[in-house]
Amino acid sequence: MSHTLHLVVIKALEQDRIVTSLLSKARNISGYIHRSSKANNRLHELQTQLNLPQHTLITDIKTMWNYTFYMLQRLVEQRRAVQIMTQESNMGRAPTVIYPNEWGLASDMLTLLSPFEEVSRALSKHSASISEVIPLLHGLCSIIRSLHLGAGEESEDVSDDCMAGDDDQDVTEGQDQDGAAESRETLGAAARKLAANLSKELQWHFEPIFANTTLLHATLLDPRYKASCFPNSVDVDALKRTLCHRLELFDTVAARARITEETPATSNTSVLSFLHKKKSATPMRTHLPTGDVEAYLADGDISLSDDPVKYWSGKLQFWPKLTHFALQHLFCPPTSVQSERVFSTTGNVVSP
Repeated sequence: MSHTLHLVVIKALEQDRIVTSLLSKARNISGYIHRSSKANNRLHELQTQLNLPQHTLITDIKTMWNYTFYMLQRLVEQRRAVQIMTQESNMGRAPTVIYPNEWGLASDMLTLLSPFEEVSRALSKHSASISEVIPLLHGLCSIIRSLHLGAGEESEDVSDDCMAGDDDQDVTEGQDQDGAAESRETLGAAARKLAANLSKELQWHFEPIFANTTLLHATLLDPRYKASCFPNSVDVDALKRTLCHRLELFDTVAARARITEETPATSNTSVLSFLHKKKSATPMRTHLPTGDVEAYLADGDISLSDDPVKYWSGKLQFWPKLTHFALQHLFCPPTSVQSERVFSTTGNVVSP
């Protein structure tokens, strides 16, 4: 998941000459100040004079797209100091002067890339589960699509197969009309083109994800989401029938775990905020349950910040087979980030 998200962002960024030119200047500035002690001291002086946060600039890493986001974020934060420094010195041979329209593009890029950073961070937590993949991607696709279409461009490849459906547009444009519409209207021409490229890359890379039965079952069995955060193309009734059939063949395996959840911050373009609104817009079930699966779906939902494993621990005596089946899915991590962190930590304490 992390690798594919990286490909989506990097390929979209590489398709526009204006964007690549801005990123090149950002790398030149950040790299120069990072390498030069004199430039670094001058930056600290200007930060003190201008009352800016005492932060160093960040250089991006080619294999990790989110560092490109952090590099732009830090440059925008230190804009006034950077502008003075580029006027005082050319910082080497490469062009480093960022013009006003490029600063505007940098801010727009932060708006577009912040949902990707939010999803990457959520999928990289130690408590992340494959049950979060489809809801988070669905929210991400819907937000980027709304930013793209809301900018007034014609979409050539809009599809309900992996993008948001009519109900999602209602949520975005109805319940969050003021905030999202304001974000869309402020995007410049280069940012609108980037939004279109991001939307196309998302559809190209992630369309098969929304038909993956294992991921669909994991989301359905996560009490934070159940059936409320699926795209329109998902046949929930067929998914429930498949789940019931698999339960009949399921060999229960006892499993115990404890997972804690962190609550990320929300904003107008926050994926978590989108999922909150979609959950509240989905009507509650009213008919009587006819089995374990229906009884679970009719049971009350839990908050997106709650622990799904704690929920299932309390249901073990009521739905033992369904509980074991759910925990098998919820225990699967969506990325290898956590295991890689273990190796990194070990490298800090064990010498060659």
